[in-house]
Amino acid sequence: MQQQLCDEITDMVLHYFDVQEEELTRDLGSNHHHIMQYVYQRALESDGHLTVLELCRELQMPHRSLHYAFEKTTGMSPNKYIRAIRLNAADRIIHKHKDMPKLTDLAHQYGFSHSSHFGREYKKLFRRIPSNVKLNA
Repeated sequence: MQQQLCDEITDMVLHYFDVQEEELTRDLGSNHHHIMQYVYQRALESDGHLTVLELCRELQMPHRSLHYAFEKTTGMSPNKYIRAIRLNAADRIIHKHKDMPKLTDLAHQYGFSHSSHFGREYKKLFRRIPSNVKLNA
């Protein structure tokens, strides 16, 4: 509801100043790669609690423009992109180590507060559960 209210206020302000959203996002073209690289690095470096609001502040860009950049470049939202980066990093660790890391520790390391949520998201992305990776290898 809060996001909807923010969007409505933004629309009213843009309408008031007669600025079209395309004019705000048009300048992103060559910066898409930079934005994706920056978010990729921040997602891996962060303590697992990186938010879209933080990214908007750091990149000094509006929330809508960031979403537009992600939708245009990756076809997904910034949150989904960050989650995929973290899950891929966790998957690399699972495959890299001979002994299976403790899933709870791995989940917390990559920003998931519950290992069950980590397992669900991992299965959604890789179509297998993380505890079965070593069994199938």
